[in-house]
Amino acid sequence: MESIWKLELEIPGVQAAQINETQRVCMVEWAFGEEDFEIGPTAGDGSQTIWATGTGTLYANESEEELEARLIAAIHRVNGGLCCVKITPTCLRRIEPEFAVLAEADLAMD
Repeated sequence: MESIWKLELEIPGVQAAQINETQRVCMVEWAFGEEDFEIGPTAGDGSQTIWATGTGTLYANESEEELEARLIAAIHRVNGGLCCVKITPTCLRRIEPEFAVLAEADLAMD
């Protein structure tokens, strides 16, 4: 069964030099587009907060927890270690697979 998810992301304290690369890895790991990001004002320490909201589906057989772990690990790698990452996933819809049963007559080619 496939599910459609909305993912809200907040990453405070990102150094200006890491903003673009952080956005890039987020777009690789989830269905974020460039237009899904908002960058906050520069704080006194030169850091900024990244916010993003994007809608997509999980990889085959991936759980919500696995997605979060994968995304957080990618963000940590780009930022050189542990940093604060807040992810709020919301399941918007579960899509049940549909199966059609065809009779032999349906398969006949005239």
